[in-house]
Amino acid sequence: MTPASGALTPFRAACLAGPLGAVMLLGGPRRVGGPSYSTVVATGGEIVWGIGFLILSIALLVANRFTHRLLFHAYMAAATGYGLFVLAFISAAYSTPTAGLTGIVVYGWVAWLHVLAGTDVSTGRHLARCYRLITRRRQP
Repeated sequence: MTPASGALTPFRAACLAGPLGAVMLLGGPRRVGGPSYSTVVATGGEIVWGIGFLILSIALLVANRFTHRLLFHAYMAAATGYGLFVLAFISAAYSTPTAGLTGIVVYGWVAWLHVLAGTDVSTGRHLARCYRLITRRRQP
């Protein structure tokens, strides 16, 4: 499966999720304890989120060796993980006035990159049709 130049390859996606999971596991509660991470800590803590992102990293690498469909689902699982991370940051931003907002933008963008990478490897007609509807420009 050879993606276009500059695309989010499974290896690059794993390089995003793997270190994030490792940092959460190695950093512990002191390193994952800022105001933005208050909801992350409340919804399982750094151990659950860290293991989850390490599993996503491994799933992306393994799925690359098999079918397009499996790789599509791995990309969408990763997008869901990052999307849940965005929701946790949004919740923290509403509940804590000192919580940072940059994580929402950064992780939201990473989730969108995974969605785009998933649609690139998808061979499904229905998904391709939905993607065209989302990305087409409106005519005046």
